[in-house]
Amino acid sequence: MRVNWPIRDGLGGYDRPNWPAPAGHLTLHDLGSLIRRAGHQLGMSSLSEHKVAGGKIDWVWFGHDFSAPLAAFEIEGRDVAKGSLAADSAKMAQLTTPLKFVVLFQTEHDWTPKGAGNVARAVGILQNPTITVLLDQHLWAPGGIEGIGAQAVAYAQTLRVPLRP
Repeated sequence: MRVNWPIRDGLGGYDRPNWPAPAGHLTLHDLGSLIRRAGHQLGMSSLSEHKVAGGKIDWVWFGHDFSAPLAAFEIEGRDVAKGSLAADSAKMAQLTTPLKFVVLFQTEHDWTPKGAGNVARAVGILQNPTITVLLDQHLWAPGGIEGIGAQAVAYAQTLRVPLRP
């Protein structure tokens, strides 16, 4: 059964003295919660730490029967190391979904900003056109995670993969 709640409730909005986090700058855990909540709300099964050869993918959306991956997400800090992106690329290559994302979070667990880095840097390192690199604030923006969800639902329909009612 789907539960409908505002998927952004209780996430982000950190207010630390001398550094109020900009809207949409999330911690790793809040970003994972946003991805999980959105998948669940759209009728998908959100699986964390999905095992593949050589490691685990942070979040994968599946249909109700787990027959096919519908979207995959690796979460990295915006200051991600080159080796982490290479590992992400190798893990994602094992999935059949065309919806593959590396999402960069911008806020540390103590609500301070992550080190320097950006999408262009990560894309340049990754050099894999099958993976889309986004910032946390892109998923946070109105229609951001929902737009990815709509693509995943459409992909499920083409595969005839059932979603939860």
